[in-house]
Amino acid sequence: MIQFLNPRPAWLAVFTVIVALSLPAPGADKNSAKGQDSQPPSRAVAQKSNPTPLEQALSKCRQGDKAGAVEQFLKIDWKAGPAFSPKSPLSVREKDLPAMSAPDREKLLADVLAMLKDLKQLASAVKEKGVAAAATDQELARRCFAKLDRCGTALDSPESLKILQLTARSLRKMAAVEAAKLGK
Repeated sequence: MIQFLNPRPAWLAVFTVIVALSLPAPGADKNSAKGQDSQPPSRAVAQKSNPTPLEQALSKCRQGDKAGAVEQFLKIDWKAGPAFSPKSPLSVREKDLPAMSAPDREKLLADVLAMLKDLKQLASAVKEKGVAAAATDQELARRCFAKLDRCGTALDSPESLKILQLTARSLRKMAAVEAAKLGK
């Protein structure tokens, strides 16, 4: 009997949430109306539009040129501009995800995970170079670890995707652990 007196039954609230989440965001179809692609950025698109130095290093790493990727990474000026081009999946902001359709979010997540795998491989190669240099060239080792730390700092933005923020923090922690070993 009490259920009939409740002006907002629970099923209505659940139904409202489901409908609200399934509707496109206001203005979501503006790009398709103009003949533009409304798909999320992909790795291929990111590489076609003026890639940033980090994207260039990731591309070299993906192609198997670890030494070239590490050299490119060590040359990056982290204060010179954004780490990723606007078309890169890693430039998407966390707050933009709810406005995307489920298939677009799934494609974006696949692209993000692939790019983060490349980033982790690159960071591992930079770490390895620093560890190898620690015995003979402490300055190079410090530079490797400092660049990893700066990369982590640059990528750890409150606007970034949460998974990118976590990866950035792990880069900073890795750099700190290795840099601390140099002091011993």
